[in-house]
Amino acid sequence: MIESFAGIDPSLRRAGLAILQDTSVFADSIRVAEDCRGAERLDKIGAWYEKHLKNVLRPCCVAMEGPSLGSTHREFDLGEASGVIKAVVWRRLQVEPVIVPPTVLKSFTTGNPMADKGAMLHAVKTVWGFETDDDNAADALALAYFARALREVRLVRRCEAEAIHSFLHPKIRRPRAKRNPQNI
Repeated sequence: MIESFAGIDPSLRRAGLAILQDTSVFADSIRVAEDCRGAERLDKIGAWYEKHLKNVLRPCCVAMEGPSLGSTHREFDLGEASGVIKAVVWRRLQVEPVIVPPTVLKSFTTGNPMADKGAMLHAVKTVWGFETDDDNAADALALAYFARALREVRLVRRCEAEAIHSFLHPKIRRPRAKRNPQNI
């Protein structure tokens, strides 16, 4: 049975999608006009994902990049876009996307959890042979390969194996003990 894998880089302006299916590879992103806002923007994003996911074969594993928790951004708008995309994925594929933290994706792709866009583009080109200047499509493709790595044992590089392991077995962080100013 042919399996397919999808990667999603959610965004308000340049959302990316990649699909690995048999021997074909698709990776692209939607460009939403600067003046497009609110429900209209969400509708355009949802329609674009609907169009591209309608021919994806099942069973499928979908990896979606999670929010960058350390950065300041428009959480509610991004949450709406992510919700629309998740709803489309569910409607088309009946799967719940696996949410991948950005640092895990960067580790999986480059070996460096702090890699910049240029390093990601370079790694996608050298590791998987996909040349693009679209960092959203590149991230989506890396996410599709991450989804495949969750299902299949085809990990070639150590950074892939380490990232998958850290994703499947996250460290439990315990809160630090508060210092008592009277005991200093």
